[in-house]
Amino acid sequence: MATIRKRVNKKGCSWQIDYYDPQGKRVMKCFKLKKDAEAYLAKVEVSKCEKSYEEIFGVKKEKTFTFLELAEEYEKNYGNQKSYRTFKRHAVRYLREAFGEKRLKDISYLDLQTYRNRRKATPLANGKPRTDATVNREMAVLKHMLNKAVEWGMLEVSPFRIGASLTFRENNQRHRYLTEEEIERLLLAVLT
Repeated sequence: MATIRKRVNKKGCSWQIDYYDPQGKRVMKCFKLKKDAEAYLAKVEVSKCEKSYEEIFGVKKEKTFTFLELAEEYEKNYGNQKSYRTFKRHAVRYLREAFGEKRLKDISYLDLQTYRNRRKATPLANGKPRTDATVNREMAVLKHMLNKAVEWGMLEVSPFRIGASLTFRENNQRHRYLTEEEIERLLLAVLT
């Protein structure tokens, strides 16, 4: 939310605007004339709406990277991890199929939610339903990839930051049955 305030001090009257840049940093600027402050604030609002930050905020226009480019870079950096060889490799393969040549900046929160729901509805190869935990692990890989894209300068803001958490609530309860020896001890303890 951007605001304009009138400031009066020994030097006279000035107008201060207060807003947040795309990285979430608070910015305050002063102008001698109210119309200059209003004009600048209007430019800020238009830049935010159009996501053309370079003129106002000095942010360089990002090169448009695709998801496939991110996946290649991710594999270069994390391909030697044990978790990559066991699980992440498969998750990245499914993510490549889903997002492919899509530009990173065009991936929305809705796309993430749709992918999550589609993966949950897709049964495993043996016909069993896919568990919430499996879908959550795939979403964790996707979130890690998009966060790395932000760190590597391939993306401005991760779409995961826009909405609520996309993880399913997992049922981690374990069913355990008593052994014959434990049953005997239990009965003995109850009856005595």
